[in-house]
Parts: sequence; C-alpha cells; structure tokens
Amino acid sequence: MSGIIKGSVLVSAIQDLARGIKPEAGPSPLTRELLKITVEAPLNAGL
Repeated sequence: MSGIIKGSVLVSAIQDLARGIKPEAGPSPLTRELLKITVEAPLNAGL
C-alpha cells in the first residue's frame, strides 16, 4: 500500500467506527413542535 490508505480500507474503518455511535433518544419536544409547524404551514396554505 506504500503508506497510502486505500479507499475500501478507509470506508471499512469508518463503518466500524460508526457502528459504535448511538443515536440520541430523539429530538426535544421543542424541536418536534418546530418541525411540525414547519411542515404543516405549507400544507395548510395549499388547502
């Protein structure tokens, strides 16, 4: 490999690291409400 990490080796290493990452429980109630308002506003305007 002459000191250069090949693409497939790098991808494999990143995938191994990503397996150990745990997502958070979810968005906060405020974030959920803001998302709801953001999505519903254009839908309600179209009706």
